[in-house]
Amino acid sequence: MENNVDKLASVKNLLASLTLCCISACGGGGGADANVAPPTPTPPVVTVPPTVPVPETPIAPVTPVTPAQPDPVVPTKPGVIYPALTFTPSKVVEVMLLGESRVSKVQITLSSPATEPLFFRFFDPTGVLQLSSSVTQENNVTYTALITMPSTLSFGTYEGYMEIQVCRDAACSNPISYSRQLLPYSVSALHTIPVEFVNPISISESFYEGQAATTSGVLAAPSGQSKINLYITATDPKGVFIKTSDFRWNGDFMYEFTLKTVPSLASGRYRGNIEIRACRDLECSARYPVTTMSVPYDVEVRALSTLTALTRWPGVSDWQGERGNAQRTSYVPVTLDVSKFSRRWTWPIPGASYMHRTPMAISSNHVFLNAGAILYALKESDGSVAWSRDFGRDPFSSTSGDMLYVRTGTDDSRQVLYGLNASTGTMVFTSYSSFPKRDGYTIPPLWMKPMVSGGKLFHSVASGDTNGVQALEALTGTPLWFAPMTSATLQGSNLFSLDQGLSLADATTGTLQRTIATPEMMWTSTSASSLAPVAGAPGSIFGMTQPESASKTRKLVNFNVAQNKVAWSSTGTYGDNFAYAEGVVYVVDDATSMLEARAESDGKLLWSWEVPRRLISFAGTDILVTKNLVFVSFSGTTYALDVKTHQLVWTEPTGGVLSMSANGVLYISALGGSVVGFNVK
Repeated sequence: MENNVDKLASVKNLLASLTLCCISACGGGGGADANVAPPTPTPPVVTVPPTVPVPETPIAPVTPVTPAQPDPVVPTKPGVIYPALTFTPSKVVEVMLLGESRVSKVQITLSSPATEPLFFRFFDPTGVLQLSSSVTQENNVTYTALITMPSTLSFGTYEGYMEIQVCRDAACSNPISYSRQLLPYSVSALHTIPVEFVNPISISESFYEGQAATTSGVLAAPSGQSKINLYITATDPKGVFIKTSDFRWNGDFMYEFTLKTVPSLASGRYRGNIEIRACRDLECSARYPVTTMSVPYDVEVRALSTLTALTRWPGVSDWQGERGNAQRTSYVPVTLDVSKFSRRWTWPIPGASYMHRTPMAISSNHVFLNAGAILYALKESDGSVAWSRDFGRDPFSSTSGDMLYVRTGTDDSRQVLYGLNASTGTMVFTSYSSFPKRDGYTIPPLWMKPMVSGGKLFHSVASGDTNGVQALEALTGTPLWFAPMTSATLQGSNLFSLDQGLSLADATTGTLQRTIATPEMMWTSTSASSLAPVAGAPGSIFGMTQPESASKTRKLVNFNVAQNKVAWSSTGTYGDNFAYAEGVVYVVDDATSMLEARAESDGKLLWSWEVPRRLISFAGTDILVTKNLVFVSFSGTTYALDVKTHQLVWTEPTGGVLSMSANGVLYISALGGSVVGFNVK
């Protein structure tokens, strides 16, 4: 019986213990509302103490150490409905200087509209950031918070979480349960601004007296740096470059800038360093410590004119007109040294438009070109005008020896060819021909540039209703024969012309011998002679088809004359002009901006070079070749490349129609309406 009593007492004691345990686990009762849960404990936040000592030499920012990550959102009690918060940005990232504070802007969005006035308190539970904030309500779901970072931080990078408590009053004495959420932060306090110079790391410029060079570049900056009270200046102690503070933040961690040289630099070589400084104000009266970077420069200012004595290359012919010679190759058989290049003179073309581009003819120490209806003869020695003549219509000129040939039209629908003394402009002969007519109507004539070879002058005329080529005595203008051809390129004793294929005629008699047909039209009767065939090695002739109307592509075609067939063709978006020298044909594909060097034997691409793209891509292309260099003028700039190494060896910011005299002067009939001569020997 006693044992049973003892057992009953033990059970009672056990039940009492369990009851006390349950009461303790439930918060002890005490009249608490059973429907309201107690606050959830704050998640642990690990603080990485910053490195306090301030070094005397520049120190890179301390690598941030990420603390243990708490749950980013404190879960709400099940069954309690309250709008959750989202933050934009989702993490506060700031970079600031020692002793400076920073204001971060954060947008708070509720998951559902607020039904009562709300207030927000931002605080760092670790005590690292002593925060102050102001919050403005934008609408019933959006608030904007301005959070001020303290100016008392020591050197280092701090990472953690700030807590946001939602309250029913400004003092937050009545916080809303289960509303606390976490917002991660990364704040760096630095000694100086860690900008890094990106591009260019050095500056190299070359230009002429009276001009100025402009260089653009960028400075890289870390995330958040755009918000620093930062001004950047560039100063050149030697005064070659103009001081600038125009560094523009592009929103992608980059400061863009432009540096310009002073326009009054005399010819010579200038070397120095540009100092890039980070300052607290626009005048740079207060600089940030250790923020000066040095950018070296090398500037060459070329003499505007170098009038050396003119001496003729032995065995080199005059540049008789378009493409230079009767073979239309644009080839000059000389070897050039670019270190000897210098500007000789510049002549502004009177009344020329920006897009004025005209071929030149050169002989008897004179350069011939037209400006509208006026033909000018310029002295090669200094660019002065020797004589000029108004022809009433735009003239086309070619030259040979001391004779100049000018082709133009008249008001009564006639074509006229003038022969003049090249040195004086004195008229030697005049030859007229009528425009061609068909069914009583005038049809467009050919405007082939005159071409001279072997004492004969070849130019385009009409015979009845047929356009063609006429041969005359070069000195007297006496007619010799007429042939129904559209153009004239000489190779040996034969003349070649393009139409629906390649036509061949005897250069002595004008007798048509045969035609190598092609599916594509090689020529139209109103085209300029820039599409005349180009003579390669004996028995090899090049031509260009008319461009396709939709794709603008065309074919570069090589004809094998001996086998009476097309040897090969290459398709591209080619311009009108191409050149030939020593088994290689050079052409530019306008769509890809590639200079192509193709083998004459089979059309294989030997090498190519990408022409730098410019804004004026519609300006056209011209090519001129010597034994060791190929010049290509494209979109307002002329480049010279070594034909063996394929490397760029010379650049001139002047582009246009190219020609070269037997006196060793390269001429560019330039965009902008000027003729520029360069000594090349």
